[in-house]
Amino acid sequence: GFFIQDEGGGDWSGIYVFVGQAGGGIAPLVGDKLTITGSVSEFYDSTQLVISSSENLVVTGEGDVVATPVDTVTDWETYEGCLISLADQTVESDVNSYGEVDLSFGISMDNTFFNFDTCYEASYESITGIVTYSFEQYKLNPRSQDDLAGATDAECEAAVTTVAEVQSGDYENRTVSLENVVVAEA
Repeated sequence: GFFIQDEGGGDWSGIYVFVGQAGGGIAPLVGDKLTITGSVSEFYDSTQLVISSSENLVVTGEGDVVATPVDTVTDWETYEGCLISLADQTVESDVNSYGEVDLSFGISMDNTFFNFDTCYEASYESITGIVTYSFEQYKLNPRSQDDLAGATDAECEAAVTTVAEVQSGDYENRTVSLENVVVAEA
């Protein structure tokens, strides 16, 4: 599938298009203007448009892809499926086993479209991406490294520490390196 949005962006302007078995031959490009027909459904609480045939999609021209700048959010559902941009973001965790990091805005950034290169305390002038909903959580999904603008270099190495400091300190969601530790039971 792929994501579409109303021209000009804005809240409530985006939706995921599920092509399913109609997928053969459906390959729109970013910026294509479409006329599209399908049925609206909820898939695990995420709204999507389901198209049943490639005949239900017609490319009619080209348009500008616009990311909506967001500075406050009271309900992330407003932006589900939308391309948004968040200014002045700091990464507040290391990349977890699902390819996600926590952002200072209070949303996770996920690697759905590409495996980004970032680490704890990295900061960005802006992060652009599609907002998705899965496993009862909204996530921001950059489309490429170009969506991570104005990165400042962070020390992307594991913090060298001790087990005692990890157990008594604030290292949650951080990558650490423990040197000269001894196996106590195997």
